[in-house]
Amino acid sequence: MNLFQIIYLIEIVIWFLPPIRQYKNNYFYFFLILAITEIFAFITYKIFELPTIITYAIFSYFLSLSLIDKKTLKKHLIIFILLFFALLSIIIYNPSTNKAALLSLYLIIAFLLIKKFIVVFIHNKLFDVFLLVFVFYILTVITKFLNLYTGMTDAYTYFIITSIFQILFGLFFSLFKADDNRLFIQLK
Repeated sequence: MNLFQIIYLIEIVIWFLPPIRQYKNNYFYFFLILAITEIFAFITYKIFELPTIITYAIFSYFLSLSLIDKKTLKKHLIIFILLFFALLSIIIYNPSTNKAALLSLYLIIAFLLIKKFIVVFIHNKLFDVFLLVFVFYILTVITKFLNLYTGMTDAYTYFIITSIFQILFGLFFSLFKADDNRLFIQLK
């Protein structure tokens, strides 16, 4: 087993812990979906020979939905269902757009988290460390995808470095709940 495989396995195991820690919190479904994505990607690739990027894109859509409040989801359910089928059609019938679709979904996730961070910061006068770490985690995912797709730097080395950081992020989300008072800094 090489270093890449070891880090990849550690990362998968670590990311099963945050859903347990975040249970009954606002981000529980996000972390649950994130934890099962790799397993589903592996299974669908091995059994159905479905490219993993399709699985990642589908699960990323649900990751983005998990960050939207329930009232908005219920109010616009038909639109979200139509968007899902549009995404599905695009990634199945036009595979050349899969990378762009996946990257777009993660940019939407980053936007939603940054928006939440700003709202908490402005309305509640709180600096939410959990949300800040969450945003940094998503940015590492985005940069990892960008590097894999564009080949900006040595993909193997960059993947190892970002994976190590993602393991640390996973440990953070396993230790701290989103509503942990120690992670809120009151501003004056």
